[in-house]
Amino acid sequence: MDLMRSYLPLPNELFCDITEYIAFTPELPDSPRFESFFKHPSPELLALSAANWQLRQICLPLLFANIKIRHDEDANQLKKHLALCVRFTKTLAIDNIKGRSNDLTQVGEQILSQILPQLEQLVDVKLPDCWYRRDLLKMILAHPTVSSVFVNEMPNVSMCNDDLSKVILADRTTTSDIALILPFINYLDHGMRIMSLRLESIDNQLTSHKFPGLQKIAIHYIVPASFSWLSPVLSTHPTLNELWLLDIEHDFLAHDTPPFLSSLIKESQGKDLQRFSYIWELGLRRARPIDGSSQAWHVMALGLTLRFSFVKPSSTETLGLVPSIFPKLEVLTIDFRAYRALYDIDELASILARFSSLSVLYLKYFFGDLNLNSGNKGLMRQVERDGSTDSLDELRARVKSAVLLPISRLAKQARTLESIHIDDIGHSEFDDHSPRKSWNVKGWLRVLNGNRDVGGTLSVTCIHPRS
Repeated sequence: MDLMRSYLPLPNELFCDITEYIAFTPELPDSPRFESFFKHPSPELLALSAANWQLRQICLPLLFANIKIRHDEDANQLKKHLALCVRFTKTLAIDNIKGRSNDLTQVGEQILSQILPQLEQLVDVKLPDCWYRRDLLKMILAHPTVSSVFVNEMPNVSMCNDDLSKVILADRTTTSDIALILPFINYLDHGMRIMSLRLESIDNQLTSHKFPGLQKIAIHYIVPASFSWLSPVLSTHPTLNELWLLDIEHDFLAHDTPPFLSSLIKESQGKDLQRFSYIWELGLRRARPIDGSSQAWHVMALGLTLRFSFVKPSSTETLGLVPSIFPKLEVLTIDFRAYRALYDIDELASILARFSSLSVLYLKYFFGDLNLNSGNKGLMRQVERDGSTDSLDELRARVKSAVLLPISRLAKQARTLESIHIDDIGHSEFDDHSPRKSWNVKGWLRVLNGNRDVGGTLSVTCIHPRS
């Protein structure tokens, strides 16, 4: 009798597919404009891998597929589990910045140098700070199975004439003319590709040079700019599929509307959207038909600040227009700092539930003055007290509980949401006799299961009034 089937009612192939689907949690950024590279094993995968021996065998390739090295201890752990890493590791992130505490020292790099040639399945490597790790980068580039090495800075100038066809500059902040200095061109001439460019200005030089592999351009609008450059850039960069407009002036879109947004902006103006809110960030994705010829774009990410007004329609009603204006939205950031009023969480949830593709929500300054009184005590963890513990521990627990309660309700109604980022500050008091205390809460919450339960890690910083 097949022992696996005695534990698993599904065919092995189907169960492997299901396991792979739930296996990873992406390393989400604090801002939607930055992409995630690394994937962590999900809590579900870790729990499944400990259920029994058969499930452990299914989970092992996924548990060791992505390895992150931050310091010497991680390098030693890699050495300890070398037999499994040799078989399963496909992605290695050496995600450490030189000079930080708990650094990956020369000892750790020597361990990596000994282990790297043995990782037979290795395909992708992340080495952000590669300038001072020339020897390590050279070894990675020489690895026969590695196809991509993602960096966030130029390789050491001594390597600008090496074969850099595996190197991908994942994120480059520059003005377009800086990109044309001789050393940069030398890197490109020797095979290096650029995944993303963040530009502080646009000039004609951008249209006359090709950046191999370019997928995303993010533009900071210091001054309004013409979009005449877009068509030639698209024709010379067929891989370009994301365009970000950042730090948009309040009235910029009203006077310098890009052609691919004209119908959307016209509709929002007609419905008075800009009177009660303003758009400060847009992420656009290029449509991809089979022949790759389309230059059509749709809004997939939006940064919106709500303004409070007693005039109708209110900001809350205006927010309800967004699903029809941006129907393919995947990421939404709402900034409430200019909205000085209480917001009904069920009203917000009903609006978000009308999106068909919204998966990530960023909430800024949403909670304001949280009510930390008895209504939330049932959700709090018990705070143990001793002679050295003051009310700040209790405040942290209460802030977390008070944040989780409305977010849980939001997740249950907005069924497409997968992750919610919280970034908030406020002042709260426990009761009439307690002084108000300041707090800051930040972190990711994610939907955990089919019941739409929410969990994650929230960092709460509290400031005692005495300080």
